Amino acid sequence: MARTFRSWGLICLALAAVLLMPLPIRGQGRRGGGGGAGQGMGRTLMRSGKVTMEDGSAPPQKVVVESLCKGAPVPVAMTDLKGWFVLGHGLESNADASQGGPPAGGGRSGGSSGVAVGCVLRARLAGYRSSSLEVMDTDSTNLGAIVLSRPAGITGDLYSATSKDAPKPAAKAFEKAKAALDKEKWDQARPELEKAVEIYPGYAEAWFELGRVCQASKDLAQARSAYERSIKADAKFVRPYVELSEVLYEQHQWQATVDLTTALFKLDPYSFVDPYVLNAVSNMRLGNAEAAEASAREAVKLDTNHADPRAEFVLGAVLDGRGKSAEAAAHLRAYIQLDPNSPTAEIAKKRLAALDQAAGAKPAAPQPHPQ
Repeated sequence: MARTFRSWGLICLALAAVLLMPLPIRGQGRRGGGGGAGQGMGRTLMRSGKVTMEDGSAPPQKVVVESLCKGAPVPVAMTDLKGWFVLGHGLESNADASQGGPPAGGGRSGGSSGVAVGCVLRARLAGYRSSSLEVMDTDSTNLGAIVLSRPAGITGDLYSATSKDAPKPAAKAFEKAKAALDKEKWDQARPELEKAVEIYPGYAEAWFELGRVCQASKDLAQARSAYERSIKADAKFVRPYVELSEVLYEQHQWQATVDLTTALFKLDPYSFVDPYVLNAVSNMRLGNAEAAEASAREAVKLDTNHADPRAEFVLGAVLDGRGKSAEAAAHLRAYIQLDPNSPTAEIAKKRLAALDQAAGAKPAAPQPHPQ
């Protein structure tokens, strides 16, 4: 039998507003870039590099390149479909920049084209680990290569093997839908996706994108059905698991959320923070304290860029529920630091004040979150 939370009735009274309200919005409070990209440089060189897979092939999609100097990673480039990138290029314009070589021209920059000596460049693609490329010379125009590799223990795939078997009419409809999705034109994408899956019912990626369209339109029942069809078509395709877990959570299907995310972790235990957060909260709702704590800790461990403040919030709530007040307070402080302006932060502050008072300590100002 699962262990329940210590003094659950009293804790529910203390944390009712926290546990019964929706989680903070996914992506809320994500921090933008800080320092790190070279500033005040007298000139700007067009410095290019390439992101490749272990076998030398191009990544399966465009990839963000980040600079890590001080503080949080800063996006500094976006690759083209062949993996080439130029610092400062492509973050706002996703057009292909080359036909087989480094992109030419500066493009519009969403980051900085200057990166100081000693900074490290990495690529960011869910499900893959990036090698680090240290910038050794600001006068060099050729930065070298960043290599993406799959960590051991991952048996799931970010892209479905079923796509290669799609008949041409289905693939053509899917490409039209993707073009519409890139512009967030959901109404234009939906009929094309429906056409694609009608022609080819085993088209897992088309079912997945149809689920995204339905989810964006708040049609959760149809989104759930589409994601389930995607998983049925290709059980190793992990992306529908991630989005379906959000749908199940929004529908208050706590056990189903736990079961689905647990299946996802067997396929890929490293690439996604959100499912661990949802697993933790769902286990918390079900009274599975140890499982909730384990998942919340894993979420915080994986969220190295502090991109999902919910991880800290949920771990703080779970630890509070288990009577681990000092550790709970530390994680609530971390959450407040990461997401200070959210409505949930006000609730976290009140609970933190109560924990501090119970510990006989004066409420402490939030400390900078460790990087």
